[in-house]
Amino acid sequence: MTWAEIKEAYPDQWVVIGELEEDPETLEFRSGVVLGAGRTRREPEEQAGPLNGETRARFWTGRYKSPWP
Repeated sequence: MTWAEIKEAYPDQWVVIGELEEDPETLEFRSGVVLGAGRTRREPEEQAGPLNGETRARFWTGRYKSPWP
């Protein structure tokens, strides 16, 4: 799934993504496979299971809120 597809399918959630594909020049995330999703950081990690040597990343699909006004 692309990042846009992931954000649409999992709004305002933490997602763990495997099989990452990046832009070779900018290293910006392009697409991957969602291994888990949830409202807390822990939920998608538990769904994804052990690493087993694979590379994966965790992202928030919503807007970040600044802790400062």
